[in-house]
Parts: sequence; structure tokens; C-alpha cells
Amino acid sequence: MSKKLTQEQVDTMLTQLQGHFNEPVLPLSHYCAKLETWVKCLEERAERLGAQLFPHLNELVNNQLTKEAIQARADHDEARKNRNMDGQTDRDYELRNLWECEEAVVRAHVVGLAVKKSSLLARLLYDGEKLRTKQCPTHKGQWSGLPHPGNDCECGLTGWLPQPEDVERWTRSKAEYEAKLCHSCKMMFHGCAPSEHKRPSCPPECPVGYKAPQEEG
Repeated sequence: MSKKLTQEQVDTMLTQLQGHFNEPVLPLSHYCAKLETWVKCLEERAERLGAQLFPHLNELVNNQLTKEAIQARADHDEARKNRNMDGQTDRDYELRNLWECEEAVVRAHVVGLAVKKSSLLARLLYDGEKLRTKQCPTHKGQWSGLPHPGNDCECGLTGWLPQPEDVERWTRSKAEYEAKLCHSCKMMFHGCAPSEHKRPSCPPECPVGYKAPQEEG
């Protein structure tokens, strides 16, 4: 397995890359976490504004909404339905801020779910693919499920054929990765997995790094 970098080495590399690109350079997981933090801040702001404008909005007694809370929710919903104020009073402006914040939260969750589910976005960001523009003659541009060993379609069930340079890159990477595998991992790589209780631990140079249960600890 490749030697793990120290934090000092990572920081030095990131500084050099940021200087080269003249913009922040971080793992994708960091950016995803920052976006989730932003959505959480929107949610908290909407809650604060709602509590200020409708003090009893989420009031509970014995896990049941109080009469005041029910009325506050009705007032809130009625105000949302009749959004024709001209913004002349302080409360009008505050209500507008509340609704814009609530709608931003809803849209952020909708987009966030679409991002997490997107095969296209995962391939563009994590696999470094170029955009596929040619439809698969079998699946005709329709996503048809997750790839599995029994599927040998060139499109990988995405409905779109990969660009030739991506196929070449994958073939090369696959060969390089397989060359580093130990015998047991190679068998698994080709769908001939030995039973777990017979599989030995990987040697140190194998990138999988499997540890047999009886040898752990």
C-alpha cells in the first residue's frame, strides 16, 4: 500500500496547488461538508425568523401542539397564501425574509438530493470523465440501474457511451491496479471470490489491505 502523507506534506501540497490555480484546492468531501453547513445555517435562520414572527409556531405540550401553536401555524400558512403585501411595514419585510429563507432551504434539499443521486455528476467529479454525448444503442440515454458483474454493456447502464479517451484511461488504470493485487484479491476482481474463512490477509503491498478476521488485532 502507498505510504500515507503527513499533514505537513498535505498542507504544503495544497498551498502549492492553490498558488498554481489561484483558488482554493480541497477534497470534494470538504466542499460537500461546507455546503451542508450552509444549508444548516439557512434552516436555523428560518427557525429564528419563524419564532420571532410567530412565537408559538412550534410550541409543544406532551408532544402535542398547543392551541396557540396551531393558530400560529394557521396564521403562518394564511400569510404565505396571501403574499401580496407591498413591503411597506417592518413585518412585511420580515415575512418576506422568512419565506425567502424557507424556500431556499426547500430548494437546497431538493438540489442536494438530486446531486447525491446523480450518476452523471459522480462520473464528472469523482471519475474525471468527459461529458458523454453518444447514446447507448441498447439503453438509449436512459439510466438503467447500478453496474453489476453480470452487465457487460459498454455504457455501464448509464444509457450513454463513454468517450474513447476515458475508456483508454480506465483500461490502463484497471490493468495497473490489478497488477498490484495479491492472488486472492485478483480472484475477487474477476468474480472468483474465495470463501471468507479461507481467504488469507493481504500482503503489505496489496492496495486492498484485507485483514482476515482471525488475524485482526
